[in-house]
Formats: sequence, structure tokens, C-alpha cells
Amino acid sequence: MTTALKHTELTPANAPGLEGIIVANTILSDVDGTKGELLLRGKSIEALAGHLSFEGAIAHLWQDLVSLPSDDLPRAFGAARVRAFAGVAAMQAAPAGLTVFERMRVGLSALSLPET
Repeated sequence: MTTALKHTELTPANAPGLEGIIVANTILSDVDGTKGELLLRGKSIEALAGHLSFEGAIAHLWQDLVSLPSDDLPRAFGAARVRAFAGVAAMQAAPAGLTVFERMRVGLSALSLPET
């Protein structure tokens, strides 16, 4: 039987699994388990939770990645939902023997592209 180490006792030399190993770099978030901090785009989760709408949170995460003002996000998401729901009929009409992945491919192929 192995003895579990306390978090304060863990070092890269004695840590089991991936403790202390960086597996990916991202600009979207930072987690510091020792301090109990979660940052999203440089702001603490406490500063964001309950203060932003869904669209505001998306705009915060997408800043500098997508050039869509947050005021346009509700309209853009609504239009995307309309296009997505149009694919549901194609998924429901697909043959019964399809796997979940095959059915999703049918739905994705039925998606219309937004008019530009």
C-alpha cells in the first residue's frame, strides 16, 4: 500500500502522475492549485462569476481572438442556433443503424454557412 503525500510535500521528484508537469500553455486560463486560484484571461473567477452575462464571459475569453463586439454576440449566437436546429431534422431522418458519430456527421453536413 502506498502512502498519499500531502500537497505541501509534493515536489516534481516525488510527485505521482503528472504533478508539477506542464502539459499545455494557454492564454485563456491559469490554475494555481496551491493558492486556490483560477484566472480567466488574467482575471480571477470571483471577479467574473455573477458579474458577466454568458455573452460577456465569451467576449472576455475571445478577446483578441475573434473580432465580434460583445453587443453582437446574442444576435450571432441566435443565428447559429437557427442554423444548428435546421440540421436536427437531417439527423432525425438518418437511417436507424448509424452510430452516434455517423449521425453527428449527417447533422454537421446539413449545417448551412452564414451568408456574408
